[in-house]
Amino acid sequence: MEGPSKKTTPLAKIFPSPFSFQGSQYSGGKTPILARRECACSPLVSAGAKHRLRHTPSEFQPQKHIGGVVWLMFEAAATAWSPYTLHEIEMKALSYSIRSNKADWQTKRLSREIRTKWAMEALEQSAEKAHMAFKQMTLERQPLTFWMVDYVLEELEQHAEDGARRRRPVEGDCFDAIFESDRLIPDGLRSALIRQVAKLENVPEEQKDWHPGSKKQVLDLVHPSLYPLVYKQSVVRKSLDGEMQPGTTAASAVTLAEAPAPKPSSTSAIPTGFDDADETSYLSSQYQWLPSNFTLDENGGVSIDGYINNLHPDDHADLYDTIAVIFSQFVPSDQTLSELIEPRPRAIPVIDLHWYDSSEFDEDKWMENYGSDFEEAIIQDALDEARERWEMSREITLPAPQGVFHPAPEDAIRRKIENPTFTIKGRTVQVIVKLANINESIVATGIYYYDQVNIDGSSLAFRGTFDETELPYEQNDESRVEIVFGIHGDGPTVQSYNSAATTHNRCLTFPNIYQHRVPSFSLRDRTKPGHRKILVFFLVDPLRPRIPSTRDVAPQQREYGSGRLRTLSGSLIDRLPNELWDRILDLTDGLITQDEAKEHRNKLMFERKFKLKEHSTEVYEREFSLCEH
Repeated sequence: MEGPSKKTTPLAKIFPSPFSFQGSQYSGGKTPILARRECACSPLVSAGAKHRLRHTPSEFQPQKHIGGVVWLMFEAAATAWSPYTLHEIEMKALSYSIRSNKADWQTKRLSREIRTKWAMEALEQSAEKAHMAFKQMTLERQPLTFWMVDYVLEELEQHAEDGARRRRPVEGDCFDAIFESDRLIPDGLRSALIRQVAKLENVPEEQKDWHPGSKKQVLDLVHPSLYPLVYKQSVVRKSLDGEMQPGTTAASAVTLAEAPAPKPSSTSAIPTGFDDADETSYLSSQYQWLPSNFTLDENGGVSIDGYINNLHPDDHADLYDTIAVIFSQFVPSDQTLSELIEPRPRAIPVIDLHWYDSSEFDEDKWMENYGSDFEEAIIQDALDEARERWEMSREITLPAPQGVFHPAPEDAIRRKIENPTFTIKGRTVQVIVKLANINESIVATGIYYYDQVNIDGSSLAFRGTFDETELPYEQNDESRVEIVFGIHGDGPTVQSYNSAATTHNRCLTFPNIYQHRVPSFSLRDRTKPGHRKILVFFLVDPLRPRIPSTRDVAPQQREYGSGRLRTLSGSLIDRLPNELWDRILDLTDGLITQDEAKEHRNKLMFERKFKLKEHSTEVYEREFSLCEH
């Protein structure tokens, strides 16, 4: 075995000629054969279509992966989300799998023998995946080619350089703008969080707040849907940005919360997922989650200005400090938001993509060869049928990476890491905190899986929509679009991306332009109990106007008000009978009982269920029609 070298060797130089798969026409449950040392340009014939496929690597041109900063306004950023080819999605999954599952991959990638083994594994697994899709008739797809696997293995050098230069240990991502790390939070900080949260957990059974509909499987410790901002009822400060002017009384400084006014979609440089012109149709006219103001200094230190909704600031002061420190370590926006504003280049660009050559159906040649075989009355029908057969059987070239991957220069990597496109350092940002065993303009989410016991196969799956005007196709080109993009004619404009493993002590950040779901998971040992505990940060768009926060709305919990009154010992209020105490609380604007809060929560959840369903249908699942364009 040849030892590691400083410079990796592309697989194209290890083997006399690249791999290709022959005979991908599956029948009788046979597994496709991995044919070595065959021409990469050999056609792959698909059983599910009449046309021929050919994988051909693009011209070898260096691809720039670190470029100048490009600030994309809302509409421009939205158009950047053109569809991904199925092969690029699979390439990202392959890279993530290597970086997640191959121990010491940074060193092992330098070994020619190990690199070759990884390539063989990847090609075989991709072929098996394509075979299973064919057997199950779920999707017509082709396996990765040698050139695509080689591109992924070359790209590992960039990931290794990025990881070595980051000040914080952020590991590989499963997809664009998604970042994760298992080493951000030190053990001492994690232990403090578990110890302090236990105070919220260890309460009498009747005080436990089980999430509605969870069958007592999800315990909400701090949840933003409880005691939200209620329009026309909650008392809010009139000026969200300024302080009270001299001479202003407390009564004149507040008002009842108003429903949000329509917000033009171009007020932010960060895509939020609500990028259509009619975003106001998805806004609630009744409720809003209440964020807290987190102020970050230039070094990333955090202080919380105001209270965290549903977390008593006096009873849990130590937990406030811990959450602030975790957020300072977490800072879920530097990389995620930077990639939203400046998307990373595609390995397989789809803009101006063509999968046919420039040849046209030769009508004159057909007439010369076959025209005399038909009567004049039906010759046009025969000609049209011949043209249709030609269109269905002509060879297509599947898009591939544009040459060998070329890592960015070291100084470019350093500039990108030390000076990200966007940072929240030195800003006051609005953050919604959730502890649990759309009006808010949320742009990114950070999740910390701080305690996980006896859980198996837990992950978070992502999917996204795309701008169908960016999709290159010819009229009624359904089978080709399915092969290249996995998109069905008259199906939804949505693509399934990859999944991120949600393991113990993992921090995960992702943008709001993706939809996400938790696939089913189970107990590793069904004879023993298990749990998973998470701390969630929802980051409100820092480039939009501020929304009402806990700095503007006093705590609405009635028990908070009662507790505060009872601390006024020695005052006249302290001598009042309990009946008068309760009457004072009843007449105090802005206080909500626990029963009222739970009723509002149920209404909020019901409303959001349909708002999100409407948004999903109209934005993520718009029907894609292969019509003339």
